[in-house]
Amino acid sequence: MRRPHPWATLAVLLFVCGIASPAPAQDRWVSIGPDGAPVSALAIHPTNPSIVYAGMHSQGVYRSADGASSWTEVNSGLTNLSIHRLAIDPDVPSTIYAATGGGVYRTANSGGSWSAANTGLPTSPNVERYSLVIDPVTPSTLYFSDGVGVYRTIDSGDHWARVDTDLPAGRDGTIYSLAIHPSAATLYAGGRGRVFRSTDRGEHWVQVSVDLHQNAGHQELVIDPVVTTTLYYSGNEISSGGVWRSRDGGVTWTHVLERFS
Repeated sequence: MRRPHPWATLAVLLFVCGIASPAPAQDRWVSIGPDGAPVSALAIHPTNPSIVYAGMHSQGVYRSADGASSWTEVNSGLTNLSIHRLAIDPDVPSTIYAATGGGVYRTANSGGSWSAANTGLPTSPNVERYSLVIDPVTPSTLYFSDGVGVYRTIDSGDHWARVDTDLPAGRDGTIYSLAIHPSAATLYAGGRGRVFRSTDRGEHWVQVSVDLHQNAGHQELVIDPVVTTTLYYSGNEISSGGVWRSRDGGVTWTHVLERFS
């Protein structure tokens, strides 16, 4: 199986961090589009980094074939243009999944047309689509979180089932992001100041972090694709946010960035 560039995942995290706060003039990020709405998701083609997909908060999906110099709208079939996450099949990169405000959608032709892949998922327009990840070893398996539950499909989105039996109920069990180990053996879930881990593809979960912070929303959880015992967790509150790092698979954490300013 062909793998994506090893730093692609961390690049997306750094992109998010970079646009979150101003920096010295010589280090500032430059907008390269698409324009018109906040970009809420990015996905890079696993073998051709010139092809980039951007999910917009209210304008659907855009595709660039020239390293983000220009963008084309690819929304045919999308009935909800609020895009929360994008995931590309690493073996068949023309197959892409989008978590939208109206559920999960799938395209088999690089965004040329989309169709719903929602059976078994809640589809209320008030449900947030927080996270969507694809199994890098078996791409027909994906995991999805709407903040309330974690779901898994083993047939490329045709059917979904909940796999969150051991996660806490209510606010303590809110899951905002998912991250999957490159070997696909381990799945992590990030919530409000907490990180959970499953070693059996979501069937069972254990909390692997102490409470990282109190009363702060969680933004992102990523795994270093080279040193896979290293994880990064980010919070998005001004008073208690920042970035935490674990170098032992989530057992211990260090606050490496106090907050964005």
